[in-house]
Amino acid sequence: MPYRTYLQPPSIPAGYEIIDEPGCLTISWRARGQPAPSSVWWFAGMCGIVVAHLLVDPRDILFHLLATLILGLVALVQIGDRVKVAVRGCSLVLSRSPITPQARVLTAGEIAQLYAVQQHDEKKHTYELWCQLRGGGRLRLLRGLESADAARYLERILECRLEIPDRPVEGELARRDGR
Repeated sequence: MPYRTYLQPPSIPAGYEIIDEPGCLTISWRARGQPAPSSVWWFAGMCGIVVAHLLVDPRDILFHLLATLILGLVALVQIGDRVKVAVRGCSLVLSRSPITPQARVLTAGEIAQLYAVQQHDEKKHTYELWCQLRGGGRLRLLRGLESADAARYLERILECRLEIPDRPVEGELARRDGR
């Protein structure tokens, strides 16, 4: 049964994309606050080399065009880096990028509780989503979330989909509704 039928969904934070299909809920967003990937700078440098070769000596241009094309494609994929959180059946799948297809998978049976915390940095506050495991351990699922609303949204919607009852956890982010 989709979560919409028995729970009023929280408002979706800006910049987040939700794909809700039968058996799979996918939440994705652009990974912000990251410096431009080095491939972007290499691509820009190679473009300069190609232009210089065109103006001065176009003999070895094929090699430089090929290198520029490859770096451009890598840069394009890295700039499109998105964080994806999916609930597929009774599993939580966390992935980061099409270039690094490593994904973390947890089953609902391994998760005792999900909770959000605030991290204090020198310049700003960020938010993290943590998982309390049934064996007593803790695992950070997501970091660098830009708003408390986004952290609370992810916690609430994932708990609902994985059918994990919400219980207070020491140190978690205070809720607006007093829970």
